[in-house]
Amino acid sequence: MYYHKTSAEQNKAWGIKGQDLLRLATFFKTGRYPIERVMVVAGGLAQKPAHYLSREGVPVSHLLDDQSLDQPTRLIAGGVFTGRGISQASHLGFYDYALHLMPEGQEPEFLSFFRLGLNKASFSRTYA
Repeated sequence: MYYHKTSAEQNKAWGIKGQDLLRLATFFKTGRYPIERVMVVAGGLAQKPAHYLSREGVPVSHLLDDQSLDQPTRLIAGGVFTGRGISQASHLGFYDYALHLMPEGQEPEFLSFFRLGLNKASFSRTYA
């Protein structure tokens, strides 16, 4: 669309996900709003990454029943780059189809290169 449309007035477009298209077709066919949705639990700390057939607005704690969070974990609803951080007590929103379990970032120690120690962050294997 970007290369074929020359002006801002022509550049009016919208998109829909395949899962939403099937839900919309089910709604028109049956007359009932389908609340089932396929959710994915994935990420670096997901011990059992899987797809789940669940309800819209599912609690995060329900999706984490099969997972054990042993270390500090960042929960991200949606994509890893475009998602938002959530807690275990919240719910997935209307536009969320994924729950990513990522390790919580360990902030480096302030001015660590001035302090002595064996477990200091270094770009090389040397420590002055």
